[in-house]
Amino acid sequence: MPNKKLIDFNESFNNEIVITGIVRNIASTFSEDYSRLNKAFKNFKSVKWFLVESDSNDNTLDILQSTSNLNNHFSWCTLGDLEKLKLPRAQRLSLARNRYVSELQKENYKSASIIVVADFNGLSNLINEQAILSCWETDNWSACTANQSGPYYDIWALRHPLWSPNDCWRQYEFLRQYSKFPEVALFSAVNSRMIKIPANSAWIEVQSAFGGLAIYDSSVFKYARYSGTDSNGEETCEHVEFSRQIVNKGGKIFINPRMINTKYTDHSINSGMYSSLARIIKYPKKKLKQVKS
Repeated sequence: MPNKKLIDFNESFNNEIVITGIVRNIASTFSEDYSRLNKAFKNFKSVKWFLVESDSNDNTLDILQSTSNLNNHFSWCTLGDLEKLKLPRAQRLSLARNRYVSELQKENYKSASIIVVADFNGLSNLINEQAILSCWETDNWSACTANQSGPYYDIWALRHPLWSPNDCWRQYEFLRQYSKFPEVALFSAVNSRMIKIPANSAWIEVQSAFGGLAIYDSSVFKYARYSGTDSNGEETCEHVEFSRQIVNKGGKIFINPRMINTKYTDHSINSGMYSSLARIIKYPKKKLKQVKS
């Protein structure tokens, strides 16, 4: 855990922040996520928004436009149909994320000292002001990332030398060669890493993490960019490459156990070995559908 020091919260609240992220088909969940995030960051000097939409087939565009009409500090853009590019998912995500990185270089956002990157679709349903304030118990970070009160779910984005040192899905593909049941490989490579981190735990320094919500020092956006491929040209989580550039510049990335944004996600709700074995028994010949987190 970083060295604790007394932080002047009033000074922290002088920060101007930008909440950003990429969205798709968020019409049914956006209102609640938007409200909770605004409340969680309400004490800061100024809160601006910039969201990047793509590939929605509900009324997401209408929701974003109506929100913009009501809030002068809310902006958004659409990239249209990225799926038509026939790129791997991580590359499409990096294209969308780099769009907000480019926007943050503009004059309108240069006064922001903090950038908040959030996922939506209900992934902020437990975030609150106290969780956010806990990030300012220390200032020794370039990125402070979220925890969940249930199993930690965002394994593809996670890199830690002991906990998750490699790409979980590449490990899964390797283990599938030797596993009769895909669930066994899935548990070994992915689900077994979905540990519960108690809120009173020490901060965990990582090489990469996201967890659906991350708070960054804005300076990292001057040099770090997302990429859906690694240096060998293999597909990887876009957050891993973004984080790698931060760490290479001497920045520190932490999971803050007290910054809890949700309890369960679609990835973690059935993460235990019991669930995997129950599925094998019930559907012994059914193939596992891979969904990368």
